[in-house]
Amino acid sequence: MNIQRTDWLIVVIGLAFGAGALLFVPRLWRGEMYPAKTPNWWPWGVQLWRAWLRTGPIACIGFVLCFVGVAIAAGAARLSGSLEDAIAIFAFFVLMGFVISMVSCLTITLFNWPKSLVPPLYRSDRGLLPAVGRSATRHFRE
Repeated sequence: MNIQRTDWLIVVIGLAFGAGALLFVPRLWRGEMYPAKTPNWWPWGVQLWRAWLRTGPIACIGFVLCFVGVAIAAGAARLSGSLEDAIAIFAFFVLMGFVISMVSCLTITLFNWPKSLVPPLYRSDRGLLPAVGRSATRHFRE
């Protein structure tokens, strides 16, 4: 089947966004993208800012999976001629990116676990639930 220029353009744009997102992962992993101190514009407090910093790299990798899925699905649609195949491939990659990101980000935010997915700079942090429990216990002791 003949691949048109627009199909190649979609593939290239999807892969470019995916590669661009991957370029941010090392900087997020080293803690160089955002300031460690909570910025004034952040409305949700220090603990959620720290959670945002901890979940950055894994969220970025899930984002990459979604864009790679767009690129592969666009190519598959043209090559196989089947829209159903393209939708299945796209749905697989987007679902995998979403599930990996959401589950990992949730466990990292709440429990700071698994430590292997948390940037080394933030591995000593406690998750949000232990922090909330600690502040609630302190409040009742006073």
